[in-house]
Amino acid sequence: MSKVAAETGKPGNRGAVMRIRFTFSSAIRKQQGFGLIELMVTVSIAAILLTIALPNFRDTINGNRASSQANDYVAAINLARNEAISRNRPVTICAADTSSGTPAACGAATAWNQGWMIFVDTVTDTGAPVAVTAASVLRTGVANAAIDVAGNTAFVRFSSRGEVLANAERTLTLKPASYCRPSQTRVVTIGLIGRVGTSRPDTCA
Repeated sequence: MSKVAAETGKPGNRGAVMRIRFTFSSAIRKQQGFGLIELMVTVSIAAILLTIALPNFRDTINGNRASSQANDYVAAINLARNEAISRNRPVTICAADTSSGTPAACGAATAWNQGWMIFVDTVTDTGAPVAVTAASVLRTGVANAAIDVAGNTAFVRFSSRGEVLANAERTLTLKPASYCRPSQTRVVTIGLIGRVGTSRPDTCA
């Protein structure tokens, strides 16, 4: 038997070896995973970050929705104007509930958030549209329920020259239906010569 083996076999040395093994095993256990305190700190930090990030994320989504909806209305209004010029007769875009198909009449000025339709009009002045036939409808659109749309008129009629048949410019105001921020509001303006533009009024009123 070697000298090392003999010394290891002594009772005192055995105790030292056992203490070394116990200390080494305890160190390994301490290094494994998170403790309760570390876990609580991590969860708290994550909660703070979510509290800060979620409102900004929601605001970004609402702003993008309002911009997208405003662009859809601008495109529809320009289409109505182009159709009036190309057909050489009045064409109207009006608020209408298109959720159940093509309506037979325009809605009120508060119905823009229910949809819109473009049709060849028989009225050639500033009067309200009459009954709309399915054959005269050129295009319909469904509004986004997450966006409120209000107009100062229920319809916009273009003459064969592309001008608006009205006594004043027409506007549509779009804003998120909930959690609105002033920077998220969009206003679509249709001038009397038929030019369409958008702006940000910086208000949710």
